[in-house]
Amino acid sequence: LRGEIGLLRRQVNSNASKSGDRPLSEWLQVYDVKAGDLKPEAQNAIRQMGEKSIPELLSILLSSSSEELPWRVTCAFKALGAKAKTAVPTLVEILRDSSSVNLRLQAAASLGFIGPEAQGAVSALIAASHDKDIPMRMNSIGALAKIGGDPAVLVPVFTASLDDEFWDVRVWAATGLGKFGNQAESS
Repeated sequence: LRGEIGLLRRQVNSNASKSGDRPLSEWLQVYDVKAGDLKPEAQNAIRQMGEKSIPELLSILLSSSSEELPWRVTCAFKALGAKAKTAVPTLVEILRDSSSVNLRLQAAASLGFIGPEAQGAVSALIAASHDKDIPMRMNSIGALAKIGGDPAVLVPVFTASLDDEFWDVRVWAATGLGKFGNQAESS
């Protein structure tokens, strides 16, 4: 991941993201604590920046020493949705290789917010769904439910997660199964 950080910093320095006269880093501070999300004006600004904001978002995620800033980056990925598909390989690398539980949690959540465009993350999320850390299992199963994919692959994962000790994991597993409808029965 260290090489990835250096590459991202070079990309950021040559292509700083702005919306209006405000840089991305300032928009990440426009946060609604009560809602637990970026304020609508920040979400819109990040959507306007689009794909060009991804290297900076990843750089901030990888280099932040803050507990709260990575969640705000995840909220930015939520605002971008499928437009953030180019971040999938780096987010998968973070999910698989980072020693930081918080970074791994945010990578899994971000992949879920990217949605079906994050199909390349399914195997890493399945592996993370067996983690000993309850929030990691929850974020992984939640991301898989949002991304979707092959019922033959995902139905067994969701079915096994229905027995998880943590109710949020079970809720996401049921949500994932529900998206397959009758296909869940035949898989």
